[in-house]
Amino acid sequence: MKKSIAILLTWLVLGVTSSFADSQPEVLTLDRVLSRVEANHPKLRGAQLANRIASAKVLEKRGAFDPGVSLASTYESYNSSSSPGKESAYFSNEGTIFQTTPSGIKWEAGLTNNQGRVKSPYSSTGDVGEFFVEATIPLLRGLNINEKSVALQQAQIMEEQVRFDYRQLRLAVLLNAGSAYYDWVTAVVQKEIVEENLQLAVERAQQVRTSIEAGDKPRIDQVEADREVEKRREALIKAERIAQKSALKLALYLWNSSGQADAVPTTDMAPRSLPAGRTVSESEVAELQVEALQSRPELRRLDLQKDIISLDKDLAANQRLPQLDLKLGPGYDVGNQGVGFNFKAGIQMIIPLATRAADGREMAASIKLDKLNLDQIESVRRILLEVQDAASEVQTTGLRLERALEVYRLARELEEAERLKFRLGDSSLFLVNSRERSTVAAALKVLEIRNEQAQSLLLLRTVSGQL
Repeated sequence: MKKSIAILLTWLVLGVTSSFADSQPEVLTLDRVLSRVEANHPKLRGAQLANRIASAKVLEKRGAFDPGVSLASTYESYNSSSSPGKESAYFSNEGTIFQTTPSGIKWEAGLTNNQGRVKSPYSSTGDVGEFFVEATIPLLRGLNINEKSVALQQAQIMEEQVRFDYRQLRLAVLLNAGSAYYDWVTAVVQKEIVEENLQLAVERAQQVRTSIEAGDKPRIDQVEADREVEKRREALIKAERIAQKSALKLALYLWNSSGQADAVPTTDMAPRSLPAGRTVSESEVAELQVEALQSRPELRRLDLQKDIISLDKDLAANQRLPQLDLKLGPGYDVGNQGVGFNFKAGIQMIIPLATRAADGREMAASIKLDKLNLDQIESVRRILLEVQDAASEVQTTGLRLERALEVYRLARELEEAERLKFRLGDSSLFLVNSRERSTVAAALKVLEIRNEQAQSLLLLRTVSGQL
């Protein structure tokens, strides 16, 4: 049993995967867990649905520029001003296709047929009717920027923004899932170390009992051996609970493609290793910081938010202008009594005496842009420091691991020496148990630091946008 725990602690310290882990079916690796989380986690699937909602919103805003058809037919009898007391009547029929474009121009094309004693503002047409095309062109207010076009552009920006919202949520969910995974692996290994340590105490208690029966040891040694067994049993119960809790936490992130929760992972699905650490040079930290500024979604999201506010500001500035619309309408009158080519042109101008609503919107947009600029400065600084901090954590855990490994080596050496003294009758069972507890505590400390090291490597991947 002593050999068994030595082997267990050896692969723990060296960070290699045991043959036991290799022989187990469906061992959960980090990449496998993260792939399942990304594909099936309800939060991420819900965020993907938000992309479809944003696309539907764009379609809705495009609907403001849908073409339409207008059909109208009118009959009117009236007292003619040219022949008072005499009833006059006319028919008016009109069919029009119309569309407003994002530039603000409104197009109309159609056919008008007016017959009888036509009343103003209508005019007579040939018996076939007048074919016409008409355009209303804004020259100041509404030219290339208007409420409908801005709403469409903002919806398109929001559609892209939602994709970056998904990326930001993805990073957070994968980081939490990876952290839960490493805690689970650590808890499983910890439980097995404690379990092996208990078996060692049980075997020793049996050996002590045999020695007492043979008259080689005092009966008080049996009390000490049994006490140590009970202490280690309590430690095992605690370790089992930690492993169970970590498995339940990891199960929160494990779902199948049908949207159903997967089973809670069992201990035989856990690898018996954690990733080895590495060093991070200053030049690599600088490269990771540049990569983070290019790939972190929150910075791009701020840029898109500024684009949305800038459109509000541009619209408000445009609405401060006078309204000046040019109308052009060529037509062709066909049929008996038709006059052939005709033309209609006009201009309309509306000058606002006050523009306080537009002034207020423009001012609010400017203030919002200033705030977003400050947020961007803070976000850049925060991201740079997050990368630097994560890299420092990687370096620090590596140094701590070196010291912890040395403590473990010395604890093993003391344990072996104490056990040898005990066999020679120069030590007590209490001291042997104490040395074994120190060795296990040192091993668990190594395991704890290796978990922190794995977590820091995962965090570095996340904050640099590589996850």
